[in-house]
Amino acid sequence: MNEIEDFIRWYEDRTDYRNEHYYIIEKNYKIRAFASRKDYIVVDKILQLEVMEHED
Repeated sequence: MNEIEDFIRWYEDRTDYRNEHYYIIEKNYKIRAFASRKDYIVVDKILQLEVMEHED
């Protein structure tokens, strides 16, 4: 859940759009043949964000 919390904090700090215009989420699952996997989220293109947690 740290990645989501970091993203939300980053997004809240970017309302003025003076700093980075994107956030990178490092994917550490199903990497297989790739050296790395990343999602780039562009802040001014975000319309909605939903986070669903489940209990273990």
